Amino acid sequence: MSVTDDIRRGMAAQLRRLDAKLALGMPRLGWKIGVNDPRLQRALGLTEPIVGALGGGACRSGAAYAVRAGATLFVEAEVAMRVTADATIVAVAPALELVDYALPGGDLITLLEFSIFHEALVFGTERPPHERPPDGCPRLFVNGHEVAGPDPATAPTNLDALARLVARTLADHGAMLMDGDRIISGAYTPPVAVAIGDHVAADFGPLGRAEVRLAAQEEIA
Repeated sequence: MSVTDDIRRGMAAQLRRLDAKLALGMPRLGWKIGVNDPRLQRALGLTEPIVGALGGGACRSGAAYAVRAGATLFVEAEVAMRVTADATIVAVAPALELVDYALPGGDLITLLEFSIFHEALVFGTERPPHERPPDGCPRLFVNGHEVAGPDPATAPTNLDALARLVARTLADHGAMLMDGDRIISGAYTPPVAVAIGDHVAADFGPLGRAEVRLAAQEEIA
C-alpha cells in the first residue's frame, strides 16, 4: 500500500471520528499541522506536513488544564491562526499544544486517525494577521526554567502557505475550512515532557505569551 493510500485511509478515519464528536456536542475548533520536521517526513515517506483535527480541549492562556489520567504529556510552542473559509489568516496568537504520547500512533494511518497525538490547545491574545515571532522566539519555560527555543529544522517560515495546505488537504478528503477555524502551525520548539503540577509558558516576544498550569482532574472538577 502506498503512502497516498495510507493518508487517504487515515484522513477518512480521522474525519469520521471528528464528525462523531461534533455530533455529540464537541465544539468545532479547527486543525493542526503535524510532522513539520523534514527528517520525520522522510522517515514516513512524506513530502509535506500532515493535517489533524483539533479536539475540544482548549483553554485561554493563564487557565488551568485538567490532565487525563494515564496521559503522557509533552508540550510544544506554536502559533495559532484564525482563518476564513478560503484560508485567509485574520489573526494570529501565541499558543501551546499539549500532545499525549499515550494516544495511539506509530504508523501513518493511526497517526492521522488520532490527530497526531493532539490533546489540547492553549492560546493567548490574538494579534494582527501579519505579525510573526521574531528571531530567537518562542522560548519555552517549565516552572520558570527555560527548556527550549526555536528549532530551525522545524520552525514554520510561511504561515500563509500552511493555511493553504490545510485547505487543500481538507478539500482532497471531502472536508473544508470554515470561517473562524483555528489552525496551529506545527512546533517551533522540540516537544518537552510535562506533568501535573507544572506551569508551562511560551514567550513569543512582541507577539505575546501563552501559559498554562497542568492540574489533576479532581482539582478542577
